[in-house]
Amino acid sequence: MSKKQVRTKTYIGAKLFEWQKAVVDEICDQRGTNKVVVCKAHRQAGKSYMCEGVLLHYAINYPRTTSAVISPTLNQSRNIFKEIVSAIYESGIIKRKNETLLEIELINDSRIFFRSSEMGEALRGYHIDGVLVMDEASYLPDDVVQLVLPWVQVAKAPLLIVSTPKLKTGFFFRYYNMGIEGTNNIVTIDWNDYDTSALLTKEQIDTYRKVLSPNQFKSEILGEFLDMEGMVFTNLENNIQQTTNFINLYVGIDWGTGKGEDYTSISIFNESGEMVFIDYFNDLGTFAQVERIKDILVKYKDHIKVIQAEDNSIGSPMIDLLEKTLKEDNQYTILNSLKRYVTTNKSKAEMVALVQTGLELNELKLLNDKMLISQMTTYEATYNFKTGNVSYNGAQGTHDDLVMSTLIAYEGLMKNKNNPTILEQVKEIA
Repeated sequence: MSKKQVRTKTYIGAKLFEWQKAVVDEICDQRGTNKVVVCKAHRQAGKSYMCEGVLLHYAINYPRTTSAVISPTLNQSRNIFKEIVSAIYESGIIKRKNETLLEIELINDSRIFFRSSEMGEALRGYHIDGVLVMDEASYLPDDVVQLVLPWVQVAKAPLLIVSTPKLKTGFFFRYYNMGIEGTNNIVTIDWNDYDTSALLTKEQIDTYRKVLSPNQFKSEILGEFLDMEGMVFTNLENNIQQTTNFINLYVGIDWGTGKGEDYTSISIFNESGEMVFIDYFNDLGTFAQVERIKDILVKYKDHIKVIQAEDNSIGSPMIDLLEKTLKEDNQYTILNSLKRYVTTNKSKAEMVALVQTGLELNELKLLNDKMLISQMTTYEATYNFKTGNVSYNGAQGTHDDLVMSTLIAYEGLMKNKNNPTILEQVKEIA
């Protein structure tokens, strides 16, 4: 399909490009219609600006209505909240704003609230009669989507689903295709059908091509869906298993801030390479986090062989506190199993290669935890052409805490179960 030429027009108080206006024309003034608009957008094309304009359009033009945005992470929701507040702060239309709850109320009694998929079950029970925006929908877990979709049912509120594409699976990919087929009042708009060079120039694209991994470049800059073989970790669906074998355990701990953002996560494998336990949380203070980790370790202390806890950054003081707590409780068996683990680009590459090998050979089994599988699915490799190094992290807008604790635990298993052959092979690969 030929690219459409760029034009700009004034619409609802904002100067929009043609690709933005195409979405706005479809979603605005659609109260009570159950209209669904799916927007596949590459980065640097004004996605957030457009979404904020849609939210403000409904809030300003429809008094006493409630609109909302749901994002994969709290940080993303907070950023949209701040940008909307900044845009209208001097207008005098804000009645009140709550930076803790992330809610804005206007003088016409309309309201916009901002939530993240990290809230889990707490997302039940909301009611939307303005507009609901699902931001970066490719990264919203399907179980969270099922909690959020009922928000619009009673009032038949319109739904704007926006995202850079990811894998050819999941909620966003399904709705994208349903919109192409014209199913159930769903409309799909693909920004690849427009000439967006006014915001993303050829020179910028060439730069991104050099610094991003091929998969990142394809999904985020070219705006194309990825095949499953583009994942760092493959064969996940064939390596999910529940087990009751808790003999000879290897533990990995990745520390989080405990401030509602990144998670503290603990993963445990048995000597057969089967994950037997995983836990994670991001709603506890420092002492409560350490206490929870300690309680888990005490529960399995008679079977634990090795505990590897990440020692980078925040990890060091957390381990200090954990060691102090274990000493106070006379848990010296656990204390003697605890090792500090420093992650580097090199060690992370080796850990990733170990897990990849385990999955490919069906020697590593994972628990069917939705957040773990989601994080492993969106885990990415980035090649730096200047240094020649490969770095591994969660995709933009996602966490990788559960992946890290799993990598650390499995590495501890492979390093300590006397299997030097595979370790040497992995080091050569990494």
